[in-house]
Amino acid sequence: MRWVVALVLLGACGEPQEDPRALRRDVLELQAILGEDHSPVLMIDVENAVSARKPVYAAELIAGAVLRQVDAQVRRARSAELTTVTARKLQLRLVAAYQRRHEGLSLYRSILATGVVETPEAIDALHAQREAEDELLVLDSELSTLRSVSGDRPRE
Repeated sequence: MRWVVALVLLGACGEPQEDPRALRRDVLELQAILGEDHSPVLMIDVENAVSARKPVYAAELIAGAVLRQVDAQVRRARSAELTTVTARKLQLRLVAAYQRRHEGLSLYRSILATGVVETPEAIDALHAQREAEDELLVLDSELSTLRSVSGDRPRE
């Protein structure tokens, strides 16, 4: 199954073959961007504040450290200078996922700032943020697959 995913990601369906060394460099750069993402760790404090019934404080945490971290991730992902088509496609998905995370967290922050925690809007905001997290996990998995495949391919 891993090879099927890799073949699809590598564009084995009609696109020209890319230099495996260039692809590996690009993949490593995208993985480094994902590795610099500290917002999930910062969200632990937010979740603790919500659990302690301190939604306004949780909103302040999001507005401060968390959104700044997500903004930094968007900038890092956008500014990556990649050379392969495959990596550039993954880069677009990465930027979009970070933007969705930002949107979801911004909405959640606005709701928490009102002092109310359990509303349908808060659930929707958390759902949107969770979808972004899921996409980031999928991207991380795809990058790991590409990294192993691009490193295992014979040199030309």
